[in-house]
Parts: sequence; structure tokens; C-alpha cells
Amino acid sequence: MPHAGPGGIPLTSWVLLPPTLAPNSPPPPLVVWPYPGSSFPTFPAYMDVRTGGGLETPALLAGQGFAVLIPSLPDGDQAEGPAPGLAQRVLEIVDTATRQPDLRGAFDPARLGVWGVSFGGYAALAMAGQTDRFSAVVAQAAPANLFSMHGNFGLRRMALPEGGLGVAPSAGWTEDLQADMRAPPWAAVDRYVRNSPVLQADRIRAPVLILHGELDTIPVSEAQQVFSSLFRQGKDAMLVVYWGEEHRIASPGAIRDYHQRAFAFLDENLKPGSAAAGGAPHEPRQARASASVSPRPRPWRRP
Repeated sequence: MPHAGPGGIPLTSWVLLPPTLAPNSPPPPLVVWPYPGSSFPTFPAYMDVRTGGGLETPALLAGQGFAVLIPSLPDGDQAEGPAPGLAQRVLEIVDTATRQPDLRGAFDPARLGVWGVSFGGYAALAMAGQTDRFSAVVAQAAPANLFSMHGNFGLRRMALPEGGLGVAPSAGWTEDLQADMRAPPWAAVDRYVRNSPVLQADRIRAPVLILHGELDTIPVSEAQQVFSSLFRQGKDAMLVVYWGEEHRIASPGAIRDYHQRAFAFLDENLKPGSAAAGGAPHEPRQARASASVSPRPRPWRRP
């Protein structure tokens, strides 16, 4: 699907559709599969189940009855960082797809989810705090707090200190690579705040499924922070940690559980009739007031 990107540059994004639909069935939900910094003039071969590239989830989602959008999101002049305005960029692509003659009625833009892995998981969490249009959010192996990402050197370096405990990889990723903070935290506090999804958790209203490998180079504490922030506010969140797994889920049992959980989560929140009586699609649940302003009981004191 051709469309204009930032500054009017021509881009191509991709929409995968389920192979078959039952007669008179409603259009399928749409799941966005984002990865900021990527552009796809041709279909990404590493997502093709026939090549076994390891990131075949978009094709598997189509096999489960979802439409999938793989948006081109090249780096632009992101003066504010990678997160601000990301949801608007993606939703403009969604809305462009709904107006395409060959895609008219091919998916239901009112039943919209997002599933991201690694920096795509970061994008999923960031967008969830910027719009209420997503009704389900799946984030795997996602960095979420750029303050804590900056200084982390990971469990494996701690277990093998002879390999060195330098923080250069995480500081480099945060300052100069994908996170693009352009400075350490103490020199750009506001930039780190507005680009850390966990610090926007009070704005997330959609149900969130968080998946993480225990030994991931992105620390599992990133997932714990997101879950704890949502749980603290009484929001709909689930955290699943795969013990012994790294950045990419690898063992057959964990892969099976990973997909089963995520597909069931999307079914529950996006597909009419699969979990809701009467066939109505799920709406984002109303969150409680922010925990930061909730009344608090007096602390217990020793008599």
C-alpha cells in the first residue's frame, strides 16, 4: 500500500489479510506490527513463514483471522525523540488503508490492536499512552524506561564479569541508536521522561499483555516496571516471564505458550463473539483514577 510519510516522502506499508472468511462474517480486526526506523519497499522476507526467519508472527496472525498492518516508519527529523507523535503517524497509515479501494471492508478499523517486539514493543507501549483507539496491546521484550536502560549492563555480564562490566552498549543504544536521546539522562531529563512509556502509564487505558524472557539483554525489570505501574492503577495488565529465555523466545514449549497466550488475549479483546456474550467487541476498560492522586490510608505505625 503506497502512502506519504513525513515530509511527503513516498512510502510503502503492507497489509496481510486472513486467507478466508466465513460468509457474512464481519471484517476482521486489524493488528498493527510496528518497528520504528524501518521502511519496507518490498515485503520483509524475514517475516515470511516459508523462510523461517524467526519473526513470522504477522503471517501467523493472519492465519488466526486477523488483518495485519506492517507500517513503514523510517527515522525522520524527530526533534522530540522517537515516541512523541508515533501513534499519529501509525493511525494516519491505518486511515489511509481504510480509504484504499482494494482494501475497503477488508478489516475493521474500529477493532484495532498493536503487537510489538523489542523496539516494536517500545512503540506499542508508547502508542498506547497516546491514543484510545487501540483496544489491545501486546509488548514483548520491550524497553520502557530510558533512565534505567541507560545504565544497565545485564545479568549475563554480571554472571561473567571477566567479559567486562562496561555500560557502553546500553548507554550507546540509549543516547545514539534507537532511543536517540542524544545525551545522558542528567543532561536531558525532560527528553527521557517524554520518551519513556512507563512514565506515561497513567495514559494507557487498553488491556496490555507484557511478555519477556528472563535472560533478555533488555532487562526483565523493564517489563516489571510497566506491569507494576499499570497494576498500581488498577488497570488491565498481564505479565508473563519465560524463564531461561533470551531476547527471542526459542524453546518449542515457550514459543507455543507465547503465541497461544497472545492470540487468546487478542481474541478476547478484539474479536466479537469469542469472549463477550452477544458478540459485541470489547471496549477498553475504564481505569481508576491515577494512583498518584488516589486517597491513601494512614501508614501503620508501631504502637
